[in-house]
Amino acid sequence: MRATAAACGLGHLVGVGNRLPGMVIVGAMRAGTTSLFSFLARHPQVAASFGKEVHYFDLRFHRGPAWYRCQFRRPRTDTRGDAVGVESSPYYMFDPRVPGRMAALMPDVKLVFLLRDPVERAFSHYRKNCRDGREPLSFADALAAEMLAELLTFAGLEPWAPRQFNPLNAGQNLMPFDPRVDSRLAATFIPHERQLADLIGWCPSRTGRDTASTRAEAA
Repeated sequence: MRATAAACGLGHLVGVGNRLPGMVIVGAMRAGTTSLFSFLARHPQVAASFGKEVHYFDLRFHRGPAWYRCQFRRPRTDTRGDAVGVESSPYYMFDPRVPGRMAALMPDVKLVFLLRDPVERAFSHYRKNCRDGREPLSFADALAAEMLAELLTFAGLEPWAPRQFNPLNAGQNLMPFDPRVDSRLAATFIPHERQLADLIGWCPSRTGRDTASTRAEAA
């Protein structure tokens, strides 16, 4: 009990399941991970994490596996050992350290990837940032600023932004999706969508579905 208390903290001792998860939802953000986790958490055989996003394998790995085991509730009913621990941390799919860490601790864990049309997902993410007060730019300017930031990092340059990226319309959280921006952004994903369609035979986007269906008809 002393080891458990030290690893978990007293606040988690009541109802702690002390188990590793059998399923992890690893992304993508703004693709339905919160809803799916909520649905699964209601299942009587599921031992859901206390919080949806545990972030053990990316942000809290230093806390150790004993701490991670303490992040899961006991199942709602007596499942006689058949309970499945579940957590959801959407940033896992972006951190290159996560696959190796996860495979070493849980080689048989089931991973769930939720995919969404990348343009719709990007716009949904943008709107959430606006609602949370973290994004003062228009959608087009936010995309341009993000791409510029990635390029500066790649080039080894210090962060910088031109004047036209200054905050504008800070109170306007929701706005129409400019179809010209939609088309331009969708075009950038076409090569990646084709690769995904080749890999799994399907892609969660308009262009990807068209590509997959055309190839299926040709075959």
